[in-house]
Amino acid sequence: MSDKTLGIIGFGAFGEFLYPHISPYFPEIKIYDPESNDFEGHTLENVCGQDIILYAAPVQALEETLKTVSPLLQAGQLFIDVCSVKVKPAQLMKKYLKYDVDIISLHPLFGPQSGKNGIEGLNIALCNIHSDRVASVKEFLEQLGLNVIETTPEKHDQDMAYVMGVSHMVAKVFAMMDIPETQQTTKTYELLCSMVDMVKDDSDELFRAIQEENPYVLPTKEKFFSAVKDLEKRLGSTGS
Repeated sequence: MSDKTLGIIGFGAFGEFLYPHISPYFPEIKIYDPESNDFEGHTLENVCGQDIILYAAPVQALEETLKTVSPLLQAGQLFIDVCSVKVKPAQLMKKYLKYDVDIISLHPLFGPQSGKNGIEGLNIALCNIHSDRVASVKEFLEQLGLNVIETTPEKHDQDMAYVMGVSHMVAKVFAMMDIPETQQTTKTYELLCSMVDMVKDDSDELFRAIQEENPYVLPTKEKFFSAVKDLEKRLGSTGS
Protein backbone atom coordinates (compact mmCIF):
# COMPACT_ATOMS: atom_id res chain seq x y z
CA MET A 1 0.00 0.00 0.00
CA SER A 2 3.05 2.27 0.14
CA ASP A 3 2.42 3.45 -3.45
CA LYS A 4 -1.17 4.52 -2.70
CA THR A 5 -2.39 7.98 -1.72
CA LEU A 6 -4.66 8.42 1.30
CA GLY A 7 -7.53 10.75 2.07
CA ILE A 8 -8.85 11.07 5.63
CA ILE A 9 -12.34 12.32 6.44
CA GLY A 10 -12.44 13.49 10.06
CA PHE A 11 -9.47 14.40 12.19
CA GLY A 12 -10.60 14.28 15.80
CA ALA A 13 -8.77 12.74 18.73
CA PHE A 14 -8.45 9.32 17.11
CA GLY A 15 -7.48 10.61 13.67
CA GLU A 16 -4.79 12.80 15.21
CA PHE A 17 -3.54 9.86 17.28
CA LEU A 18 -3.47 7.51 14.30
CA TYR A 19 -1.80 9.88 11.84
CA PRO A 20 1.87 9.54 12.94
CA HIS A 21 1.57 5.75 12.88
CA ILE A 22 0.36 5.55 9.29
CA SER A 23 1.79 8.68 7.62
CA PRO A 24 5.25 7.17 6.87
CA TYR A 25 3.59 4.60 4.59
CA PHE A 26 1.84 6.94 2.16
CA PRO A 27 3.45 9.30 -0.37
CA GLU A 28 0.55 11.74 -0.03
CA ILE A 29 -2.18 12.26 2.58
CA LYS A 30 -4.99 14.78 2.32
CA ILE A 31 -7.25 15.49 5.29
CA TYR A 32 -10.73 16.97 5.41
CA ASP A 33 -12.35 17.96 8.68
CA PRO A 34 -15.22 20.48 8.63
CA GLU A 35 -14.56 21.25 12.30
CA SER A 36 -10.93 22.32 11.72
CA ASN A 37 -9.18 25.09 9.82
CA ASP A 38 -5.81 23.32 9.93
CA PHE A 39 -6.17 21.78 6.47
CA GLU A 40 -6.86 24.73 4.18
CA GLY A 41 -6.90 23.66 0.58
CA HIS A 42 -7.80 20.08 1.45
CA THR A 43 -11.38 19.96 0.22
CA LEU A 44 -13.68 16.97 0.38
CA GLU A 45 -13.21 16.65 -3.37
CA ASN A 46 -9.41 16.48 -2.89
CA VAL A 47 -9.75 13.79 -0.25
CA CYS A 48 -12.14 11.74 -2.38
CA GLY A 49 -9.65 11.83 -5.24
CA GLN A 50 -7.13 9.70 -3.33
CA ASP A 51 -6.64 5.97 -3.85
CA ILE A 52 -7.82 5.10 -0.33
CA ILE A 53 -10.40 7.07 1.67
CA LEU A 54 -10.42 6.58 5.44
CA TYR A 55 -13.56 7.66 7.29
CA ALA A 56 -12.52 8.58 10.85
CA ALA A 57 -15.46 10.79 11.85
CA PRO A 58 -18.36 9.82 14.17
CA VAL A 59 -20.69 7.08 12.97
CA GLN A 60 -23.60 9.46 13.55
CA ALA A 61 -22.39 11.55 10.58
CA LEU A 62 -21.61 8.63 8.27
CA GLU A 63 -24.88 8.51 6.32
CA GLU A 64 -24.83 12.17 5.33
CA THR A 65 -21.14 11.92 4.45
CA LEU A 66 -21.74 8.90 2.21
CA LYS A 67 -24.54 10.71 0.37
CA THR A 68 -22.11 13.54 -0.35
CA VAL A 69 -19.01 11.56 -1.27
CA SER A 70 -20.58 8.74 -3.30
CA PRO A 71 -20.79 10.77 -6.55
CA LEU A 72 -17.14 11.80 -6.07
CA LEU A 73 -15.73 8.28 -5.90
CA GLN A 74 -14.42 6.30 -8.86
CA ALA A 75 -14.14 2.61 -9.68
CA GLY A 76 -11.24 0.89 -7.97
CA GLN A 77 -10.98 3.21 -4.96
CA LEU A 78 -10.97 1.72 -1.48
CA PHE A 79 -13.26 3.16 1.20
CA ILE A 80 -12.47 2.23 4.82
CA ASP A 81 -14.26 3.23 8.01
CA VAL A 82 -12.94 2.94 11.57
CA CYS A 83 -16.24 3.33 13.43
CA SER A 84 -16.69 1.61 16.81
CA VAL A 85 -19.73 -0.30 15.53
CA LYS A 86 -19.85 -2.30 12.32
CA VAL A 87 -23.40 -3.41 11.39
CA LYS A 88 -24.72 0.10 10.76
CA PRO A 89 -21.66 1.33 8.79
CA ALA A 90 -21.67 -1.85 6.69
CA GLN A 91 -25.33 -1.37 5.81
CA LEU A 92 -24.87 2.31 4.98
CA MET A 93 -21.74 1.82 2.88
CA LYS A 94 -23.37 -0.96 0.86
CA LYS A 95 -26.44 1.24 0.38
CA TYR A 96 -24.75 4.44 -0.77
CA LEU A 97 -21.40 3.50 -2.34
CA LYS A 98 -21.10 2.26 -5.90
CA TYR A 99 -20.53 -1.45 -6.38
CA ASP A 100 -17.17 -0.85 -8.10
CA VAL A 101 -15.80 0.89 -4.99
CA ASP A 102 -14.07 -1.49 -2.57
CA ILE A 103 -15.29 -1.39 1.03
CA ILE A 104 -13.49 -2.62 4.15
CA SER A 105 -14.60 -1.89 7.71
CA LEU A 106 -12.05 -1.66 10.52
CA HIS A 107 -12.33 -1.11 14.25
CA PRO A 108 -9.07 -0.42 16.08
CA LEU A 109 -9.69 -1.89 19.54
CA PHE A 110 -7.59 0.82 21.15
CA GLY A 111 -7.42 4.58 21.37
CA PRO A 112 -5.16 7.49 22.31
CA GLN A 113 -4.89 6.36 25.93
CA SER A 114 -4.53 2.60 25.50
CA GLY A 115 -2.15 3.17 22.59
CA LYS A 116 -0.11 6.02 24.06
CA ASN A 117 2.92 3.77 24.59
CA GLY A 118 2.70 2.29 21.09
CA ILE A 119 0.25 0.21 19.11
CA GLU A 120 2.32 -2.90 18.53
CA GLY A 121 0.46 -6.01 19.65
CA LEU A 122 -2.90 -4.26 19.97
CA ASN A 123 -6.04 -5.68 18.35
CA ILE A 124 -7.89 -4.41 15.30
CA ALA A 125 -11.08 -5.93 13.88
CA LEU A 126 -11.40 -6.29 10.11
CA CYS A 127 -14.65 -6.89 8.23
CA ASN A 128 -14.63 -7.45 4.50
CA ILE A 129 -17.73 -5.70 3.22
CA HIS A 130 -16.93 -5.74 -0.49
CA SER A 131 -13.28 -6.00 -1.52
CA ASP A 132 -10.67 -8.35 -2.94
CA ARG A 133 -7.89 -6.37 -1.23
CA VAL A 134 -8.33 -7.76 2.26
CA ALA A 135 -5.00 -9.60 2.12
CA SER A 136 -3.05 -6.43 1.33
CA VAL A 137 -4.87 -4.40 3.98
CA LYS A 138 -4.25 -7.14 6.54
CA GLU A 139 -0.58 -7.24 5.57
CA PHE A 140 -0.32 -3.48 6.04
CA LEU A 141 -1.97 -3.62 9.47
CA GLU A 142 0.36 -6.41 10.53
CA GLN A 143 3.26 -4.29 9.29
CA LEU A 144 2.12 -1.70 11.84
CA GLY A 145 2.43 -4.42 14.49
CA LEU A 146 -1.30 -4.89 14.99
CA ASN A 147 -3.06 -8.17 15.71
CA VAL A 148 -5.73 -8.46 13.01
CA ILE A 149 -8.99 -10.20 13.92
CA GLU A 150 -11.08 -11.00 10.84
CA THR A 151 -14.76 -11.06 11.69
CA THR A 152 -18.22 -10.09 10.44
CA PRO A 153 -20.12 -6.90 11.33
CA GLU A 154 -22.69 -8.97 13.22
CA LYS A 155 -20.14 -10.95 15.25
CA HIS A 156 -18.17 -7.78 15.96
CA ASP A 157 -21.17 -5.92 17.35
CA GLN A 158 -22.33 -8.93 19.36
CA ASP A 159 -18.92 -9.11 21.06
CA MET A 160 -18.61 -5.34 21.51
CA ALA A 161 -22.00 -5.21 23.25
CA TYR A 162 -20.14 -6.73 26.19
CA VAL A 163 -16.51 -5.77 25.58
CA MET A 164 -17.20 -2.05 25.10
CA GLY A 165 -20.82 -1.71 26.16
CA VAL A 166 -20.30 -2.92 29.73
CA SER A 167 -16.77 -1.60 30.29
CA HIS A 168 -17.65 1.92 29.13
CA MET A 169 -20.79 1.98 31.29
CA VAL A 170 -18.77 0.95 34.35
CA ALA A 171 -16.12 3.56 33.58
CA LYS A 172 -18.73 6.26 32.99
CA VAL A 173 -20.46 5.54 36.31
CA PHE A 174 -17.13 5.44 38.17
CA ALA A 175 -16.07 8.78 36.65
CA MET A 176 -19.42 10.38 37.53
CA MET A 177 -18.96 9.42 41.18
CA ASP A 178 -16.00 11.84 41.44
CA ILE A 179 -14.09 9.57 43.82
CA PRO A 180 -11.22 11.32 45.66
CA GLU A 181 -7.63 10.21 45.19
CA THR A 182 -6.04 8.04 47.86
CA GLN A 183 -2.71 6.33 48.48
CA GLN A 184 -4.44 3.37 50.08
CA THR A 185 -5.26 1.23 47.08
CA THR A 186 -5.46 -2.40 46.10
CA LYS A 187 -4.32 -3.91 42.82
CA THR A 188 -7.95 -4.45 41.84
CA TYR A 189 -8.75 -0.79 42.49
CA GLU A 190 -5.71 0.34 40.52
CA LEU A 191 -6.80 -1.77 37.54
CA LEU A 192 -10.27 -0.23 37.75
CA CYS A 193 -8.77 3.27 37.82
CA SER A 194 -6.59 2.38 34.86
CA MET A 195 -9.65 1.29 32.89
CA VAL A 196 -11.45 4.52 33.73
CA ASP A 197 -8.41 6.59 32.71
CA MET A 198 -8.36 4.91 29.30
CA VAL A 199 -11.88 5.99 28.38
CA LYS A 200 -12.69 9.01 30.56
CA ASP A 201 -11.63 11.48 27.86
CA ASP A 202 -13.52 9.75 25.06
CA SER A 203 -16.04 11.98 23.32
CA ASP A 204 -19.71 11.81 24.18
CA GLU A 205 -20.30 10.93 20.52
CA LEU A 206 -18.18 7.80 20.91
CA PHE A 207 -19.95 6.77 24.12
CA ARG A 208 -23.34 7.26 22.50
CA ALA A 209 -22.24 5.31 19.43
CA ILE A 210 -21.23 2.37 21.61
CA GLN A 211 -24.48 2.47 23.57
CA GLU A 212 -26.99 3.53 20.92
CA GLU A 213 -25.72 2.48 17.48
CA ASN A 214 -24.96 -1.18 18.29
CA PRO A 215 -28.08 -3.28 17.56
CA TYR A 216 -27.01 -5.88 20.12
CA VAL A 217 -26.27 -3.62 23.06
CA LEU A 218 -29.83 -3.14 24.43
CA PRO A 219 -30.07 -6.61 26.07
CA THR A 220 -26.61 -6.06 27.54
CA LYS A 221 -27.64 -2.72 29.04
CA GLU A 222 -30.79 -4.27 30.45
CA LYS A 223 -28.83 -7.12 32.05
CA PHE A 224 -26.27 -4.66 33.47
CA PHE A 225 -28.80 -2.34 35.12
CA SER A 226 -30.91 -5.30 36.27
CA ALA A 227 -27.85 -6.80 37.95
CA VAL A 228 -27.07 -3.46 39.62
CA LYS A 229 -30.63 -3.23 40.97
CA ASP A 230 -30.50 -6.83 42.19
CA LEU A 231 -27.23 -6.14 43.98
CA GLU A 232 -28.68 -2.99 45.53
CA LYS A 233 -31.63 -5.02 46.86
CA ARG A 234 -29.33 -7.71 48.27
CA LEU A 235 -27.19 -5.15 50.05
CA GLY A 236 -30.29 -3.35 51.33
CA SER A 237 -31.77 -6.54 52.74
CA THR A 238 -28.46 -7.45 54.39
CA GLY A 239 -28.30 -4.15 56.20
CA SER A 240 -31.89 -4.24 57.46
